[in-house]
Amino acid sequence: MRAGSEPAGGMLVSILTEPAHDKARAFGVRATRYAVEADGAELAEIERLVAAGKVKPHIQCTFPLEAAADAMWNRAIRSAKSC
Repeated sequence: MRAGSEPAGGMLVSILTEPAHDKARAFGVRATRYAVEADGAELAEIERLVAAGKVKPHIQCTFPLEAAADAMWNRAIRSAKSC
């Protein structure tokens, strides 16, 4: 969906940084940052929701482990552009 077209609804949840709320509004979604300490029961519930198709994670980029430094650099210098 392009910014300015009919609102899509939904929610953007970032586990890294506070998302740009103005950009989220432009796409018709709410945005929040979510950070917690690892909890086995909560992780199991998240896995259940993903397996049931109720939560659809969006993975923007992937990098092989040996390119971890490149991945961090990529994240630091770009915004929500493609990989």
